[in-house]
Amino acid sequence: MDVNQSSSNIEVIEICPASFLFKVPKAGVSWILNPWPDISKFLIQQGLSFNGIFCSDLHMQKGVSCNLIEFPLLHMMFNQGMIFRRERPCLVGTLHQLHLASEGFRRGLYGFYDVSELEGCDLSEGEMHALMREIKGFALGERIKEADELLDLVPLVPLGEHPTPDQATNYRGLRIWKKGINVFGFEWQGEQVTIDCNLREGEEYTPPLKIDVKNIPYTLYQIIDTGEEDGFSQKSCMHTVIQWRDKIICIDLPMNVSYLLDKISVSRTEIDAVIFTHNHDDHIGELSMLLQMDKKVTVICPRIVWKSIVLKAATVFGMSADEFAGYFDYRPIRYGRENEIDYFGLRIEAHPSIHSVPCAIYRMRGIVNREWKVYSHLSDILNFHRCRTLIQSGHLSQKRFDDYREFLLEPATVKKIDVGTGFGNEDFSVHGSWKDFLADPSEHIVLAHIQREQLDETATVAVGQVAVAGSSRDISERLSHTYQDKYRERALKYLADYLFTLLEDNIKKGLIEESQIRAYLGILADNEIRLIQPNTPFLKMGEQSTFVDMVISGVGSVWIRKGEDLVRIANVNAGDLIGDMGVLQEIPRTASIRADTYMNVLRIPGPLFREAAILLKIFVPGAEGVLQKIWRHRDIVQGSRIFGHEVPVYRQNKIAQHAVEVGLKPGECIRFRGSHEGALFLGSAPESFRILVGDRELPQDRFTPPVFGERAFLIGEPDPYHAMAREKATLLKLDREKFNWIHEVPIFKLRLRELVERREIHIQRAEKMKQSMR
Repeated sequence: MDVNQSSSNIEVIEICPASFLFKVPKAGVSWILNPWPDISKFLIQQGLSFNGIFCSDLHMQKGVSCNLIEFPLLHMMFNQGMIFRRERPCLVGTLHQLHLASEGFRRGLYGFYDVSELEGCDLSEGEMHALMREIKGFALGERIKEADELLDLVPLVPLGEHPTPDQATNYRGLRIWKKGINVFGFEWQGEQVTIDCNLREGEEYTPPLKIDVKNIPYTLYQIIDTGEEDGFSQKSCMHTVIQWRDKIICIDLPMNVSYLLDKISVSRTEIDAVIFTHNHDDHIGELSMLLQMDKKVTVICPRIVWKSIVLKAATVFGMSADEFAGYFDYRPIRYGRENEIDYFGLRIEAHPSIHSVPCAIYRMRGIVNREWKVYSHLSDILNFHRCRTLIQSGHLSQKRFDDYREFLLEPATVKKIDVGTGFGNEDFSVHGSWKDFLADPSEHIVLAHIQREQLDETATVAVGQVAVAGSSRDISERLSHTYQDKYRERALKYLADYLFTLLEDNIKKGLIEESQIRAYLGILADNEIRLIQPNTPFLKMGEQSTFVDMVISGVGSVWIRKGEDLVRIANVNAGDLIGDMGVLQEIPRTASIRADTYMNVLRIPGPLFREAAILLKIFVPGAEGVLQKIWRHRDIVQGSRIFGHEVPVYRQNKIAQHAVEVGLKPGECIRFRGSHEGALFLGSAPESFRILVGDRELPQDRFTPPVFGERAFLIGEPDPYHAMAREKATLLKLDREKFNWIHEVPIFKLRLRELVERREIHIQRAEKMKQSMR
């Protein structure tokens, strides 16, 4: 059956690329397959109801999380009223998937289950017991419920068991089984349907949002509204970016935050730190973005908040809590003004909010023109009416409320407030109310975390402005032209990273002095900085190569022609140098590059760049220098798919520069022993290789890249297979000791980990097939 077709018994509706609503009305089934970020917004927009959700076999597709079940489950339970009808939403998956998914959902409901889990979080014994009383005060029935009290769990046979229709799960007469990674089979009264929840070639997930692209220049201190409302509205989730001097700081990472950042022309590579408030998906739903960074991003929040995030996120990504935490540079902050921390001159103070899970609210102050300028970020918070109700029920102390209220009402230069309590909902809402801030003397107040149509007009007259995506508040009070040198400072930093990475071997060998490199840095950086408009192809395939661009800010994409089609092969982000191949080889452009957002680029004249590259010996005309080797190897690196277009170009270059070529003849195998022990091998064409376990060939699928030796390289254990060339092939060998730095790069570590998991499934299936044939 094709999507968006129906029979008398079964209906399949494509919600968005690779996500479906599967309906069998006679079985009472209306289930979501492949829960992308904000899938609930798609369904709300399309007027579709549902009563169950599948666990995806993949944590991510093409860099986007596709296993976010929290808001779909909450939408079913509360917005659609299932919990009030005493009905439970279905959660479908293997026993292991159900355990992880239901655990993650419960962590989002409660954060913690008992006082013992709060140890080591900078709280006194009394504070720990008080926090658990608050959590239970918000809980349904004032107690922590088990997963099967909240959800109807429907187990499936794991894919590694090689399930067949005979082993299908029977749910109200509907038979369900796994047919492949993210591919599901269904049968109802003799009618069968297969649903493939994998993105096709050239297909991508696009959020259900429509926001214009903005260009927001650097200032000394500004607050940018990147998001607006909440996880159930048809607009974006609340989100804020702080630009403090040359630092870019995100407050939270809600679902689709990559899209929100693109709309203010900020590349994810520009993010220096993230301050977290709490663990709900409309605040941490795109944590996956940080896992796909080429650096460990600094995370700032209290230990109690970080632990609740780690415990939940570890279930989403199928990791241990310690392993997940290892992807970040975590810097704890204790509650209280006396414990504020200094982040490059920005003083950050945290205070415990009152919410259904542990939550922090913040004041951030920095000196501008000899006086303190303060930004208060108050989300998520609880309206004062319900706070008083919790005091009466014994779940909240009067002193706790008084301290909380005092922090909320302290004046600020700019204050952003969660005012998500709708009219008349104070008794049961878990959000703040604009009415509590009618007498707030802050200079500028921003109202957020609420759907505009639910906000009383009085709020925008008597309290503050509604958050609008792409708006900013410059609180530095400095003329803009005095801060434009920050673009040149960034250009110098990125050029230095580029040149010193290429020349690190020659520096170690004493073949070149650092002073020589720095002299050329100043010459190259002393050129025009251009602003490129969104959707502008500023390097075009086939045109004369007359300049090189260093990307300072924004996001672009690299396109080549394959047959009749244009295909995107890489993204360009801040810090990438583009156009160098054409200039140095004096050939026409071999690819087109389009600005996807506003982009600031340093435009370096081609003759100047070529002269510097030759004198620094990174390019050797008529021979193979460092850059020629990189270009030749980079095709294989990109073709490996594991280090493809989501990986910054300069990281691809570093792999290409130091990898060693290994040639294979037809029928020749890679031996993971001797000099190759522990090494990782990259190929560029999956069809060129056979993967063998003993004498049995493993099936290939679109998700398995031509990369071999991943287990030995990542965790030091032998790989239970060998790879054989079907035809003459060239591989790149990454020696484990020389490339040990890869283990510290989040995106590389994550990609290898996913490959290890995927190969394990294929090997298990092959073994089950072998047993069934005996």
